[in-house]
Amino acid sequence: MTVIKICGLSREADIAAVNEAKPDYCGFIIDFPKSHRNVTAEQVRKLRTGLDASVVPVGVIVDRPVEQAAMLLNEGIVDVIQLHGREDENYIRRLRKLLKCGEEAFTDDGMVKDETGHGDTRQNTEIKDCIWKAFKIRSRKDFEDAMTSSADAVILDNGYGTGETFDWSILEGAGVMMQEKKFFLAGGLTPDNIEAAIQRMDVWGIDISSGVETDKKKDRSKILAAVPMLSVPWCALSKRLIRTSHAPLDSVFQHRRRLKKWQLYRMVLLWAVPLFVCVRSTDGRQQGRSESMYAA
Repeated sequence: MTVIKICGLSREADIAAVNEAKPDYCGFIIDFPKSHRNVTAEQVRKLRTGLDASVVPVGVIVDRPVEQAAMLLNEGIVDVIQLHGREDENYIRRLRKLLKCGEEAFTDDGMVKDETGHGDTRQNTEIKDCIWKAFKIRSRKDFEDAMTSSADAVILDNGYGTGETFDWSILEGAGVMMQEKKFFLAGGLTPDNIEAAIQRMDVWGIDISSGVETDKKKDRSKILAAVPMLSVPWCALSKRLIRTSHAPLDSVFQHRRRLKKWQLYRMVLLWAVPLFVCVRSTDGRQQGRSESMYAA
């Protein structure tokens, strides 16, 4: 199941639309005056009070001091920080150290400690999955550089806020590599091309901003049009299974980490109920034929 993030919220009306659509994540561009979606940390704090608890708030910052990034996370203003500027690996390591869980949970190189105190990225992922990094993708090398990032998720973008898609052919043949990290596809996505993007690239998430706007403001109807394409488990997962040439159940388990609990339950019901009805119907027809034979 591909997750979705609606980015660039700035008004109470945006929060209302997101609460109705219920994407997995929503983004706030914090302290970046060049953007018409710019908001302050205090504005985000207030807007979050009205945000549905199922939607994870993401703070998007551009070349801000690492102390501010840590403050946004430590004070619970946002749950995830998205680095959208020139922040490097050293910045990410420093940020992990400044988090409330940082000193006791992370090693010197920024890895999560296991039970022995050594680095193990498989442990304590609930405290680690909070730092994302955006990369401009202009060449295959840009993508390979993104692969080496220690960020918990990576956003593949054409440019920071351009609203244009990058050359998707750059990612061709990278299917296996795309499964090794949480990748978001961003830039120029709209309700009209989301499905094509997912079919072409098996990314973990979709990041939409200008594609759900009208006159530079979030458009409720466009948000509602975009989110259901990704949030209905039967539709999205069935397409994955159709495209999978082998072991459908393996495909289900491969993508189970991308599904919320309620989506898993719903998916099981969508499969189990029709199967039960089909079996009962078949049994009924067989019983009817048997009775007819005895009667004859």
